Amino acid sequence: MKKLLSLLLVALLIVPALASAADISGTVRVTYWGGESRIEKTTKVAEMFMEAYPEVEVILEHSSDYWTQLDTQLAAGGAPDVLQFGGNFPDYVANGYLAPITSYLGNIIQTEYFDQSMIDDITVDGEVYGMCLGANRVGAVYNKTLLESVSAPLPDETLTWDNLGDYLATVQALLPEGVYAIFDASCYETSYLSYYAGCMGESLWNGTESTMSEATIASWLQMWADFREAGYCPPGEISAEYDESSADTSALVAGEIAMIYLYSNMAVGYQAATTDTLGVTCLPDREAMANAMLPSQFFCINSASENKDAAAAFINYFVNTPDVGLVLGNDRGIPCNSQVRAAIGAVATPIDQEVYKLFDITSAYSKVRDPNAPNDQAVVDAWQTIAFEVAYGQKTVADAAAEFYATFNELIMQ
Repeated sequence: MKKLLSLLLVALLIVPALASAADISGTVRVTYWGGESRIEKTTKVAEMFMEAYPEVEVILEHSSDYWTQLDTQLAAGGAPDVLQFGGNFPDYVANGYLAPITSYLGNIIQTEYFDQSMIDDITVDGEVYGMCLGANRVGAVYNKTLLESVSAPLPDETLTWDNLGDYLATVQALLPEGVYAIFDASCYETSYLSYYAGCMGESLWNGTESTMSEATIASWLQMWADFREAGYCPPGEISAEYDESSADTSALVAGEIAMIYLYSNMAVGYQAATTDTLGVTCLPDREAMANAMLPSQFFCINSASENKDAAAAFINYFVNTPDVGLVLGNDRGIPCNSQVRAAIGAVATPIDQEVYKLFDITSAYSKVRDPNAPNDQAVVDAWQTIAFEVAYGQKTVADAAAEFYATFNELIMQ
């Protein structure tokens, strides 16, 4: 009881405008994705919320096939109240699936200590459609224990796209048989292609148009084809066995890979899944001004929800409570509430410090974030299909680049 009272007193001190917990009731279904570490942490936060809001029941729903399940639920009218999204949320706003939460800001949802830029990132036509769960960057996560055990050099900010191959050759020569220097980033999502295009002075999507050329797509695919041929990264058949969207299915965690490209918030879950020590650094060509601060995920409210007040209270508790921040850490990115950041910064773990280091070494080389392209998920699906066809040897780099360039430009115009 004393712990519950202290939690409520802290909440009253930092969010004086919020509605009383006694005024909020109902059942809130929450859906999200992530590995075992995220499941454990999210479950703990839900339990804490129900202590603070005794009239609200939280039901967590987790899926490894998140988008297929969510799209099916939305189409059938049976989706949960709180929905986790990435940068593809505008497509769901356009389809009418998300409720604006603007009226809750400063009322049920606190914004006084919240980064305005992360609110702006989910504002469409003057309406706010969710709260950001953390700030993020793309970076390289590497197995420090493995590399040091074979006296291999650690990756750092001096890497460029021009010298990356030489670095990988050095590392690969020292690694045990069957272990690869790097995961095949061409077969993953479009974030790394987008970063590479930025290094070439192009934009996958700048909000109004794409300036990415077919030649840049071909250059990216060819680089990874060369790495596969040299044995620095796995052949397509092995890459397809792993999924770097979760530590539970990671080639790095499995000990098959020394370095992967990853969203910075995911490093925490990866570290929790291995006894080896992981390190974090930036992607090649740091000085190309292609880095950007990214929102990792958002919590949004289903427009069909019958429990919007309770859903808003859950979102507020999740993003604005220091005790919650101590549980979640940087699992979904660097917290956007300054008071939560201060709380977790005081007890930062070694992997948290690695993530903070990534922010430090890239902060002077950042640009404004490009929004996700229209039809984002369809773009990602098309990219993965075509990139794997190259990795399997079923399609030439030239043919794949031409096909994706045409497909991409068709999708963004729909």
